[in-house]
Amino acid sequence: MAGLTPRKENFALEYIRTGSAKASAIAAGYSAKSAGTSAARLLKDPVVKAFIDAARERSLAVGAYNADQAMRELDDVIRFSRETKNATAYARAVELKMRQAGLLVERADVRMLGGFQVKISGIDDPAPAGAEAATTIAAAAVHGVSSGGSVE
Repeated sequence: MAGLTPRKENFALEYIRTGSAKASAIAAGYSAKSAGTSAARLLKDPVVKAFIDAARERSLAVGAYNADQAMRELDDVIRFSRETKNATAYARAVELKMRQAGLLVERADVRMLGGFQVKISGIDDPAPAGAEAATTIAAAAVHGVSSGGSVE
């Protein structure tokens, strides 16, 4: 960057890394006695400020991977798998996109809604052994039918 001396660049890089202006000034070679004043002056310097701002923006751009970016990448994968006629890749990409969108839930999904817990179980949750028989006996007792099947 034009106008950025090696010492100012060292200050800026150290400041980005540590966030401590005074310590960064000392690490860049400024006098410890006047490091606080030097640091304040450097942070107001338009060239140093622009360097720090640009470095932070680059850092944010690198770390800004989110759901929108993931969906765009999945769209690219789907397009590529169609072009190459790769059915397996296509099916997997569609599955991942559905999962990312919340349209595909595996086994159980537990969510808190308004203070109530709603549990949606998958088909892998069979009734406990004997539960069907117990339910039949309980229903018969409610309707006045004995276990032998006759009406009382």
